[in-house]
Amino acid sequence: AATPVRVLPFRPEITWSYEAGVKSELFNRRLRVNLSGYLADTKDIQITSGIIPPGETTIVSLARNAGTLRSYGLEWETALAVNRNFNLFVNGSLNHGEYTSISLTPGVAPSLQVQLTTKPVRVPTFQLASGATYKVPVDALGGDIGLTAAYRHNSPYWISLLYTGRAPTQDY
Repeated sequence: AATPVRVLPFRPEITWSYEAGVKSELFNRRLRVNLSGYLADTKDIQITSGIIPPGETTIVSLARNAGTLRSYGLEWETALAVNRNFNLFVNGSLNHGEYTSISLTPGVAPSLQVQLTTKPVRVPTFQLASGATYKVPVDALGGDIGLTAAYRHNSPYWISLLYTGRAPTQDY
């Protein structure tokens, strides 16, 4: 905020996170399979959004507390060494986030407040990355020369609070 009058007080956010998983290397270390699940509860999550502060007439971007956000999901990583030169990988995640409680900011219009039904920002439901690498040893270089082809997918997700901006499905 450009002036002290435009600053809203906010509390520190605190996150308790839990993760459990399995890491494995199989078939003489040619196949790696890692799997983990996570849960994170963030109390007093800090958000930045455009609001009109009490006594003002213009929108400003201010930090404030929104409530408690719970996010959980599953992540996996797989890699297969087909032979010394050729490797494949597939990595991904499934994610979910939701507000379990909200904190109302005094003086902020109800239409600009976070609700229990508000979708959290930057929480894509599904992500996937896959690809292959082919390497050829080059003794003169003391290493390898390789070629990698990859594909990545992100499901759409909100990038701004209160649904004013959304990242599209990304495939590349």
